Amino acid sequence: MGEQQSTDLVITALDMAATTRGGFPRGVVLHADRGTQFTSQKLADYMRAVKGTVSMGQAGVCWDNAMAESFWATLKTEYYYRRAFTTRDQVYTGVATWIEDFYNRRRIHTSLGGKSPSNTNYTKRPGEQPHKQTVNNLHTGPVIRLSPPPPTGPI
Repeated sequence: MGEQQSTDLVITALDMAATTRGGFPRGVVLHADRGTQFTSQKLADYMRAVKGTVSMGQAGVCWDNAMAESFWATLKTEYYYRRAFTTRDQVYTGVATWIEDFYNRRRIHTSLGGKSPSNTNYTKRPGEQPHKQTVNNLHTGPVIRLSPPPPTGPI
């Protein structure tokens, strides 16, 4: 978490996830909205370096990211709205602890067959090894658009 939503924050979060999970599975997909932190060349370079892909839906369509939206709704209703915070640090520590200790390790998820995320592992194909490379601060070459630009004008 950070004070601003930046590409560096996204890359830091991805590095943390890779460290926690022991690397990225080959072909990892980051599905995100069209925020500038996700459409940056820096993130495109990072994902290319870890052999992953950034996926984005069309502007204004929330259905393609239903799983992430469900997570945010759960975080807000089961944790955030039930507490009063006086400092940003309390929010960071509390939310991180809730995610890592409760949501990932103890909370039962019906979409995972009644298991917690930490009890459900990525199923590797025979002979496949997770990709452990993480890369920071890459920015070379021209800007490459990962998906069509959002529509312009009235919708």
